[in-house]
Amino acid sequence: MSKKRIIKRKNNILNSSTRENRIVEIALDGIHNRNNFIKTGILKSILLAKLKKENYGECYLGIYEYPEDWKTSQKNVFMYSDTITIDIDSDDLNKALDDTRTLVEHLKNEYGIDENLIRIHFSGNKGFHVELPPVLFGIQPSKYLPEIHKEIVKRIVPTSIQVDTKIYHRRGLLRMSNSINKKSNLYKIPLHVGELFNLSIDDIKEEAKKQRGFILPGREIEKIDALVQIYQDSNREVLESKSKVKTTKTSANEKLYEKLPLEKVGASERNSTLTSLTGKLQSNGIESGVIKMLVESVNETRCEPPLERKEVDTILKSVSKYKDSTSNSLEVVKLSDIEEAKPREWLLTGAIPRNYPTIIYGDGGTGKSYTTLFIAIQAARGNQTFCGLDFSERQFKVLYLDFELDSSEFQRRASKICNGLDLDKLPDNIFYSEAKKPLPKLLRELKEFIKENNIDLIVIDSFTVSGVDAMNENKVIKVLNKLKSMDVTTLIIDHQSKSNFGGNSPYGSVFKTNLVRSLFHITSKPEDINTTRITMEHNKSNFGHKIEALSFNLKLEEDKITFVEVKSTNKQTDDNSDFDIIKEAINELNAKKEKVNQKDIIAHLKDSLSKSKVRELLEDGKEKHWNVEIENRGSNIYTLI
Repeated sequence: MSKKRIIKRKNNILNSSTRENRIVEIALDGIHNRNNFIKTGILKSILLAKLKKENYGECYLGIYEYPEDWKTSQKNVFMYSDTITIDIDSDDLNKALDDTRTLVEHLKNEYGIDENLIRIHFSGNKGFHVELPPVLFGIQPSKYLPEIHKEIVKRIVPTSIQVDTKIYHRRGLLRMSNSINKKSNLYKIPLHVGELFNLSIDDIKEEAKKQRGFILPGREIEKIDALVQIYQDSNREVLESKSKVKTTKTSANEKLYEKLPLEKVGASERNSTLTSLTGKLQSNGIESGVIKMLVESVNETRCEPPLERKEVDTILKSVSKYKDSTSNSLEVVKLSDIEEAKPREWLLTGAIPRNYPTIIYGDGGTGKSYTTLFIAIQAARGNQTFCGLDFSERQFKVLYLDFELDSSEFQRRASKICNGLDLDKLPDNIFYSEAKKPLPKLLRELKEFIKENNIDLIVIDSFTVSGVDAMNENKVIKVLNKLKSMDVTTLIIDHQSKSNFGGNSPYGSVFKTNLVRSLFHITSKPEDINTTRITMEHNKSNFGHKIEALSFNLKLEEDKITFVEVKSTNKQTDDNSDFDIIKEAINELNAKKEKVNQKDIIAHLKDSLSKSKVRELLEDGKEKHWNVEIENRGSNIYTLI
């Protein structure tokens, strides 16, 4: 059973008891410090002013209040709230600002709400909070207050506005006014309605660099008939839905319904709990509409915090796939009956397999994006060669998904590469998208576009900033598996781990390396002011041996970019240098003993060359640099030519 801790301070500012001794959850200096409760017998504005003075950093306050004797394990308890909060979030802050303005105008014009009663905050990061007094609606305390708030918001907010409904659960927290957001280094600040309509996003962000004074309602509050009706309708809707959950039973399944989770479900158990519940209900013949209602209800009343509706829908769809195949879910065939596999196809022979993911990773500024764009253009042309490797004869349709730059810079780079290849124009089978949303949220649209346009190759530039949590192995696995399921070649640009986090490997989870089928590490060094030597080391290949390192010069000029293969003289040069080391070792050993064998040379060079390298060189240097005689005991004796 979880425990709550009531924070008490010597100053009665946190311990007043005038508001019926209700309590509210608080998290000081980070959301991880939740499960603390304070009494709410004073205006929150005074409380927040105190917290501002004591400078707690990131602070959060519960949306809902409880009786003082409430225990966190209690579910059926009446909740209170002194505001209805509408959370408008968007990755595009200008859109969030436009939506907030639209909402405020709608509330004023449609319902006659005085703008002085509408409290507005810039959240400090991705959006705005619009707060309304519950008195306008005549809202009463309820066991289902979060669900009622959610239903009210659905009814009063225009459908064109994106609202975050995850906040409507009994343990919901929101950042306090004048608390800093450490990601953006901006404060959540109050705004006047006039400021909302007159300030730009840049102006608001400038204001949010420091804390501001509080803005309180400037007049008495009276109920508005239209809003009272919306509250009554919302309350009725919620109560009816709860009643259905309780009464939609058949005698054959009563025991099953009794097994619905009663205790809270933590964040790490939500997916597995809802998946298991869906499977149990489905296997017992419960109709899909009832299953959906039950699972959604359990999510919203038991999960803390609830999953997003989209995630619940994904669980329902995923489990429903097995509805008609429970007895034949394991398909087994004879190996001899499987149709003979076709020859493997490659985008770049031996290096980039078709229809599988490949990663090219390295430090910043090593030429990853230039190189990958060059590969994409050559794949689009088809039937090209580079560094001794052949591109497929097929002309690949390419989609370049860009999380780092914009369309102008991409077009500029692509045009210069085409100039370097003496092409008159860009290939018309290359598509470009300047990604506006995180990759996980684009996957469905991406799959549809690939299917509709017969895309053969997608380039992701770069995975590191695509919105996937690189350290979360489950999220990495999920995204890479979804990309693989699209049956398209995926070329992923990625950054490199720092030396203290693994060094020479892609940044983040090891499952990146595990799940791709080919892996290249790219390094560079300057040759002159315009030219950089690029080396691509093949660190992984699932479909054959690793190829030798690709080495080429990248030359950036005013009007063109060229890629020129560096003929591999390095191996010969290195080998000649190593042969000299072997010869010197044989000379030194001959000065001490008459006969020199392989074991002697290996021991003599243990600090310079590996055993396998010495054996390789001794074999390659036969009859070129030394003669070899075999003793009676089978040892090879080496003498210089």
